[in-house]
Amino acid sequence: MEEKKKASVAHMKATKKYEDLNYDKVLVRFPIGTKERIEKATKENGTTNKYIQQAVFEKLTRDGIDELSSDELQKIKANAEKKYKERESAKEEKKANDNQITE
Repeated sequence: MEEKKKASVAHMKATKKYEDLNYDKVLVRFPIGTKERIEKATKENGTTNKYIQQAVFEKLTRDGIDELSSDELQKIKANAEKKYKERESAKEEKKANDNQITE
């Protein structure tokens, strides 16, 4: 069996950046046992993530929650990019400060 190659730091950083700029992450808490029920439902085809996405999208549609306009999406993406740059800048600043303290 072939061993999986470990991702490089640069690859992990690029993946994180892409995810930060293109996906919303939502922590959802379910009662114990729900995860196993979802895994049973997705065992044959699909993933837990896809199953939950589909359920949420179906509920949004039933509740009449419209998709966002392209303008709204552009604003959200611009805000995500701004926040990402601010976080990266803060990390760099902290790193520089830490380096000054250890010197």
